[in-house]
Amino acid sequence: MTVSTELDSPGMFIERAVPLLKEYLNKVTGVQKQIRDLRNEYEQSNGVYGADTNAIYKAEFDSLQQYFNRLNPALDFFSQQVSGMIEQGQVDPLTRVELQMRLAELESALLQIPYLLQAYRIR
Repeated sequence: MTVSTELDSPGMFIERAVPLLKEYLNKVTGVQKQIRDLRNEYEQSNGVYGADTNAIYKAEFDSLQQYFNRLNPALDFFSQQVSGMIEQGQVDPLTRVELQMRLAELESALLQIPYLLQAYRIR
């Protein structure tokens, strides 16, 4: 068995995919929290910090949007890979269900970000 074949095996894929699904779900939900927290901080500041307050918060918000925009294509590709592994049926039923649930959580969190970015945008 070659190294390439070992890395391409369903067992190896699952062994690496599950921790990545967990890690990136945490990152995406962290971005959601940052968006909400940033908006709350902005609303509570009421311009107390001077004329630069809006610019600072807009820059912070834009950096979160850029982070998401850069991360999203890679996460979409990763989601497709996990989905393909599930559809090919190369995993046992319990692992398939675990992958489906973890993937659904990640995809749901990813779908929420654009709505949050639009709703909480600092104008």
